[in-house]
Amino acid sequence: MDEQKQISSGCLVEIGFAGPSDGIDRKLLLDAFQIFTSTGETIARSYQELQEKIQSLNLELEESNRQLTLQLAATQQISSFLKGILESMETAVVVIGNDTKVLHANASALNLFGNSDRIIDAEFGPILQKVYGDKIPLDRFFSSSAENEIAFPDSQGREIVLRVRGCGTVLPDGEPTGRLLIIEDITETFMSRRENERTERLLAMGELAVRIVHEIRNPMGSIDLIASLLAKDLENDKPKCVLAEKIRNGIASMNHIISNLLSFTRNRKPDKTPILVHDLIEDSLSFVEYIAKGSDVRIFRDYLQEVFFVQADSELCKQVLINLFMNSIQAMPDGGKLTVSTTIRRFPGPAGSEPRPFLQIKIADTGCGMTPEQKERIFDPFFTTKEKGTGLGMAIVQGIVHAHGGFLGVDSTQGKGTIITVVLPLVNNFCEEKNVD
Repeated sequence: MDEQKQISSGCLVEIGFAGPSDGIDRKLLLDAFQIFTSTGETIARSYQELQEKIQSLNLELEESNRQLTLQLAATQQISSFLKGILESMETAVVVIGNDTKVLHANASALNLFGNSDRIIDAEFGPILQKVYGDKIPLDRFFSSSAENEIAFPDSQGREIVLRVRGCGTVLPDGEPTGRLLIIEDITETFMSRRENERTERLLAMGELAVRIVHEIRNPMGSIDLIASLLAKDLENDKPKCVLAEKIRNGIASMNHIISNLLSFTRNRKPDKTPILVHDLIEDSLSFVEYIAKGSDVRIFRDYLQEVFFVQADSELCKQVLINLFMNSIQAMPDGGKLTVSTTIRRFPGPAGSEPRPFLQIKIADTGCGMTPEQKERIFDPFFTTKEKGTGLGMAIVQGIVHAHGGFLGVDSTQGKGTIITVVLPLVNNFCEEKNVD
């Protein structure tokens, strides 16, 4: 310490501050210099500590950045995964804002609405009307209900059924931002469900009808026998003989109705054999061509060029086609156009099995068409729009087609005409041989 003071004093002397004649307190100056030296050391230590702290913070920052990068990558991976799920969904997912403009739509929604990106930032209501027509109930899409089944006719009068599931979207603070909609076209499922319900009703009605028929036929036979004997005894009394014949005609008409009723209720198993489709159609048309000509109905054919077969009962299928042809001709009393065409489509098999090839026979007329209420009841027994119809023809047709593993489609617009589609399974190896999609 003394050595340091000497050095310090020497330094002070050398720089001209140590002489007694200067009038400066040497001790005070030495103390100040010592304080300066100590402060410098403190600053040096603080600087060293600061450097060490900065290095530690840099290490922590690097670790935080690394963790943040990992979290960001994981978030992006989850986001991509969820986006992939959203885009792969078969149901349409649409997000709309408070102003009812579309904020987001997945691939199924874009496909449903015309496969166009222009729906983003567009009003949702006009988009729906463009796709489905003006009769779509827009308010049902914005209702507070969690799920709706919305049924309505499209621009061509065909019934459309959409299942809409919706919920509100909100910010973390609870402020509403719009609505999320999941839209699914369940028209085919709805029609299938309705068809099953109708089938159950028909089965119950069929059981009842069989019992009634057996109870009625015996007294009818007795009445017909008595009427025939009465007519024979009254051959010389023409007025009374005519009355007896009217009784017999009435019995014959009732017997015809009962026969149709039995045909409807009888669960006849088809005797299936491979049948050339176009030969089947032509044989059926030959029975109605003269009737069509007399009604000024022109028949047009639009067949596939390929030769193919269906597994079917020839007589039962003729009964189906003749019945449908006659219905179309009778729907055009002032003449018109009857078009018979064939196409092939694949439909899913039972329990989600691989799609199978089906034949479609479309019978289109330009007749009076049907109202939505009439179309709804077309397969109900005893429902008819004809003055002398029994209302069993279409129910019988439906039963025969179902017995062949097929189904029927109806598309009708009042005042424009009706299209009946008969769908029957093709011979199994047809698609492999013809490479049909």
